[in-house]
Amino acid sequence: MEGDHYVRQHLGDPIFVDAASIGSYAHRPRWIWTNLTPSSTLAAAFSAVPPPLDQKVDDILNPNRISLPVVRDDLPPLALVNKVGAPRRAFPTFMTFPQSFAFRDRGPGMVWDAHTKTHTEPLADERERAMGFRTGTTAAHGLSEGQRRFVLGQAMDLHTMVWTVGLCLSLQRHHGDHWLSLGAEDSGQGHSYPHPWRTKFMSWLEKPNEFLNSSSM
Repeated sequence: MEGDHYVRQHLGDPIFVDAASIGSYAHRPRWIWTNLTPSSTLAAAFSAVPPPLDQKVDDILNPNRISLPVVRDDLPPLALVNKVGAPRRAFPTFMTFPQSFAFRDRGPGMVWDAHTKTHTEPLADERERAMGFRTGTTAAHGLSEGQRRFVLGQAMDLHTMVWTVGLCLSLQRHHGDHWLSLGAEDSGQGHSYPHPWRTKFMSWLEKPNEFLNSSSM
């Protein structure tokens, strides 16, 4: 509690973000503190991001592998992306250890492998894609499948990181009706390749006022 009070004193109140609400194929609810922009402003921007209802978990699974049907709707505070009768849009939160509650027997995190005719947990490659990473990101020499899953269970979802930093920078740059240069445009920093969701992401970042206006309606 003392640590929580210290962080709140210096960074203010946190905002709650579930990665599944901003494009992740797995729930990952987290509290986020930042001093890059007021938390209330960032929360308003996040609330205006439309949920990714056009995606399905099966799109990021290996061949001959399918997710299990949704048997109950998601409930708050999780992002409400999974609906009974609709394709599964997000896995439960990935853990560091195997066979957690949602990832055993025929839990919602299991995958049917048509080749082996068995239910299995999502593979490390599949977890990477679900969290926004490139396939093989954790495939370092000497790491086992189980160790890769452990690493991913401790990792922050890339969708959450990109949206958080991107929204903060966009809100910083757009000061009133004037765009402010942050001096990083010509530094050569950043990815040289587009993310799969770059077009949608940038179209939102270019209009931060629309975030706030739509969230207040």
